Amino acid sequence: MSTNSGEAHLLDPQEKALFAKASAFEARFANPATLQQGPGDPVMAAAREIVDFKTVAEQGICSGQVRSIIDPELGAHMGREAIRFTDELQRATGPAIGSSAAPSGR
Repeated sequence: MSTNSGEAHLLDPQEKALFAKASAFEARFANPATLQQGPGDPVMAAAREIVDFKTVAEQGICSGQVRSIIDPELGAHMGREAIRFTDELQRATGPAIGSSAAPSGR
């Protein structure tokens, strides 16, 4: 199952910009080869983009500016899950490549 397939259909059809962005994320993560292009950690960069997207969506849902059948609590939960994913990804990959942070021997 893809990342956003459970969310996009819960938006009002008039929320075309959010629907298109959610669908773009879905397509991007459905084909992992597209994440391998570019400098740095492309998976972490994409994950952070999703956190930003979900944060904006959550704020819009909670304020009533985004029309959807998504309960505000579900919107908040989706945002927390995206943040948790980036935290787990950071722990799994360790310090960033090229980081000057060296483990202390003490």
